[in-house]
Amino acid sequence: MPKPRYRSKSKRTRTAARAAGRRSKFEMQVEEALNAALGRVVEYETTRLEYVKPARYVPDFRDVVGKVFYEAKGRFLPADRAKLLAVKRQHPAVDLRLVFMRNNKLSKDSETTYMEWAEKHGFPAAVYPDLPLGKGKT
Repeated sequence: MPKPRYRSKSKRTRTAARAAGRRSKFEMQVEEALNAALGRVVEYETTRLEYVKPARYVPDFRDVVGKVFYEAKGRFLPADRAKLLAVKRQHPAVDLRLVFMRNNKLSKDSETTYMEWAEKHGFPAAVYPDLPLGKGKT
């Protein structure tokens, strides 16, 4: 037997919450309760806390002599770019180089190519059949 779907009874409540700069009626209720309980006004979403998700990255190739890692990329999706930036940020001493199948644009609306992105973010890169063998060079 399928579960029944529960829907918001009132769009007006959501609209009122959005008008107050909140995401839901529940957030408005919690804010009012906190203000009353603490006797002062609490701030809403004024602080950002950075966090790192535990994850593993396995480069495609490793040159054991030169201690260089190579990543072969066909499509270069936003998730791939974010992952590479996170790896670079957390392991700055690692020499990670990119080999692209083609030098496409990042998206149809972007003017930035794969190689331009790599250069901007400090990744030695090349378009196959060229290889980024030299330190920072193709």
